[in-house]
Amino acid sequence: MLPITLSRTERLKILANLDFEAKTLLLELEGDLDENSELKKVSDYCVAVRKEARSLTLDLGRIHYVNSPGIRAWIQFISRIQAQFESCSFRLLSESFLHLANQLPEMLGRPENAVESFELPYYCSSCDSRVLVRLGCEDVRSGTGFEPPARKCGTCGEPLLMDEIEQDYFRFLRRGAPTGPQGA
Repeated sequence: MLPITLSRTERLKILANLDFEAKTLLLELEGDLDENSELKKVSDYCVAVRKEARSLTLDLGRIHYVNSPGIRAWIQFISRIQAQFESCSFRLLSESFLHLANQLPEMLGRPENAVESFELPYYCSSCDSRVLVRLGCEDVRSGTGFEPPARKCGTCGEPLLMDEIEQDYFRFLRRGAPTGPQGA
């Protein structure tokens, strides 16, 4: 499995890893989704390899910024490519992408597309610092809903506070999609 660079513009880099044995395709995106994103070329690649891969995983942990044309291009992209695979999942959602997915559920495609992990912002009032923590969806489940796990500041050891409104930030988890690896 060798990574292939599908797109490398000034603002967005997309790597593809096709695993022939596992029949999976991993797309890793890094940078900004905007009017210059070359998502058409990437969707053409996905269509071309659909016989070699049954599942698609998208790693969006390094998406920093998405503007309006980027939103439109992404929704067209995910609508087209998810139909090419038996399953589609998201390995990691960056904070900026997650904010948009909470406002526009179509950013995550079909409701059955699984989300494995995401970034959760915490704040330390003692250090006046903000930190992003990578969590699996199962890490925030509670008996009646979702809540952030307790964390301590790596600098001062004081408890961290979630730096978002819980009911808004965890909205994507209530959309009906399976969560965890392969929807487990």
